[in-house]
Amino acid sequence: MTGNTSAPVLPGLPDIGQLDQLFISHPKGDILARIVLGCELYFAPPEDFPAFYADLIWAVGDYYSRYGKYVNRYMLPDDAGSGRIKGDPMPEFWRGLAGKDPDYGLGGGLWFQDRPGYHATSWQVEMMGLPPHEKGLSALFASMPVGNGEGGNRFSELADLVLAWCERLQPVHGSAGFCFTYAVGLKPEPQYTWALLQRCPGIDHSDISMFSVKAGQTWNRIKGVNWLTVLSDPVVAELGGLAAVEAQLAGACRIKPYRGGIIIIAGPVPQPGDRYSGLIPVRYQAAARVTRPVRFEDYQRAFVELPEPFDEKTESLKWIRRFDADGEA
Repeated sequence: MTGNTSAPVLPGLPDIGQLDQLFISHPKGDILARIVLGCELYFAPPEDFPAFYADLIWAVGDYYSRYGKYVNRYMLPDDAGSGRIKGDPMPEFWRGLAGKDPDYGLGGGLWFQDRPGYHATSWQVEMMGLPPHEKGLSALFASMPVGNGEGGNRFSELADLVLAWCERLQPVHGSAGFCFTYAVGLKPEPQYTWALLQRCPGIDHSDISMFSVKAGQTWNRIKGVNWLTVLSDPVVAELGGLAAVEAQLAGACRIKPYRGGIIIIAGPVPQPGDRYSGLIPVRYQAAARVTRPVRFEDYQRAFVELPEPFDEKTESLKWIRRFDADGEA
């Protein structure tokens, strides 16, 4: 871990952007993980796959329109090409989509890389459109640094991005806030982030591919909560409707409705929390309490893969329940 991770660094940072200077590195020099602002959105199989794939490309383009100057690498749909960005890459994405057979799914994205090898990056957007025959959850992930480089933060930017993508793409559920990002192109390795995940419950472990696999064809159960928790109208209906959700939150969290669902906002800013200091974000606990009936827990195997002596499934469930009053992380 680079930087000082003692108590003063996490809660009450004089400049929240200092979180961008913390990263987990391998002795050989690879950056294994970073703390970022991230969002992950999940999508039930759509009726029109070509139109849905086009919406995923639109989201990548929207990210590029906002943050194109910060990314320098691309991966086109269906591995049609990859490399360093030279000019606007989006026409190539659209051409890649035009020649794409929708029965084979859709992948690709943009990211920043400043050195050879595999290193976790703060700037990235990744789309994962599953083919129709898999009948599973497709997903979209995006991240950005915590600080804006001018002493401020990007909290409002994250919220704006999530709202725009929810209104356009109509996810079935999702979340956004602090999370760890891992090296693009490599399988996330939570064993390296596990100590901080235990200490800071408000920092999420994002692995869209793993959650999609574990959830299978269960589309209406969420992974968990974060600063922003996205629930589609059908999921809200399972919780008794909007009025019931508002009543259960009892003012602890704000609700932002959009066409097709709601976003539960757990406080004015995201919070990492710090178990060492007894700081568990109470608004996150409120969001977890309300959404617990629609949380996915039917894990046949672990969601968070850890080495021995950990029991992966037990530890995964404890982590997923970290905001429950009767949970343990």
